[in-house]
Amino acid sequence: MPLPSKRINNVDQVDTFSKEQEVIFSKSVLVSGIVRLTMKWGKKAATGYGLKKKLAEPVDLDLSLFACNANYECPDYDCINFFNHLVCLNGAIKHSPDARDGGGEEYIDIDFARLPSKISVLVATVTIFEGDDHLGMVDDAEIIVSYGNGGKSNCPLYDNPVLTNHKGAAFVVFEKRENDEWALTVSPSLVEIGTNKNAEKLEHFCLYFGLEPKEIKRLYGC
Repeated sequence: MPLPSKRINNVDQVDTFSKEQEVIFSKSVLVSGIVRLTMKWGKKAATGYGLKKKLAEPVDLDLSLFACNANYECPDYDCINFFNHLVCLNGAIKHSPDARDGGGEEYIDIDFARLPSKISVLVATVTIFEGDDHLGMVDDAEIIVSYGNGGKSNCPLYDNPVLTNHKGAAFVVFEKRENDEWALTVSPSLVEIGTNKNAEKLEHFCLYFGLEPKEIKRLYGC
């Protein structure tokens, strides 16, 4: 049974929501200023026992955002916001500096008033950089949405065993609704490229969202 939806109507509203729960953001909140999507995470959980125990270590996660049309298709390279493309769509979407040292936090600023009309879906993905690490190894994380005059909503993550052995997943989806409202859903199993454990890198998500190979080559300056 689906969880009841929530509404964010006030720019100073503070709330908490759960995975799979729809959160409706009113137009007045979205046009009041920048909406910041922040992903915070802890260290890689300690493993083993005794002399073989490995202490908790920092982990390098990367937050990215795909700006899509209603068919979940990403029109071009300028619609991908990630560590190598920090400003997109004429400044409507901006990314924080890459937290390469496992700093535990990355964020994306979204100016909904400046998004082009062709964009009606925003999908945030997270990928893990280290070779043998996977998302299930991170001991805790949360998504925080900040808006307006100190308003904030947050959702805990990483209590879903489906993330084990996967190096990439889509966590957050914004969908445009009537009256210029947007609906937010957090779901670690939403766009996980099925059960394809080879979907480890950003380019796999680019293929999923319909980008041409020549556009994907630009991800790392090729």
